[in-house]
Amino acid sequence: MKDDNSQAWLAVACFCVIWTIWAVFSGAGVAMPALIGAGALLCNISQGVRRWVRDKLSWAFSGSSLRLVLVMIGVMMLWQTVGLELALFAAGDVLAYLEVLTAVSLMGAQTRLAPIKAVMARRLAAVLQPLRRLKPRIRMRRIRPSTPPPSNDADGPAGVWAFA
Repeated sequence: MKDDNSQAWLAVACFCVIWTIWAVFSGAGVAMPALIGAGALLCNISQGVRRWVRDKLSWAFSGSSLRLVLVMIGVMMLWQTVGLELALFAAGDVLAYLEVLTAVSLMGAQTRLAPIKAVMARRLAAVLQPLRRLKPRIRMRRIRPSTPPPSNDADGPAGVWAFA
């Protein structure tokens, strides 16, 4: 005598048969629908297998194990970004080497170009020396400060207010 759940397992098996046929014609993998369908047929046939599968499914989807499965799915999703993080780390490492190489080459260029820079500055000063003599000197008229008001404390003219 079969339980009423046996019909549900038969429906799952029929769905897996349709899924397998679709997978064969589309070129997709047929392993998962075939395994699920075979397990559903076994659950439809045997009450002991059905009870065992029901116990395992209830254990798998209980609170703590469901949480574990969700955490594992999250870990697998985050693991996909490890390649990107490693690539960024390697790029940053190469960038640091490039930065050090640039700094060393700039220091070397500064050392090599310092004498050339000094010679060019002397030549430019020698060329500009006669031009400085030709420039007329403009005398600026000195602006004299206005005389400060007297600093006596005597009363001034009438009408002037003083604040202390």
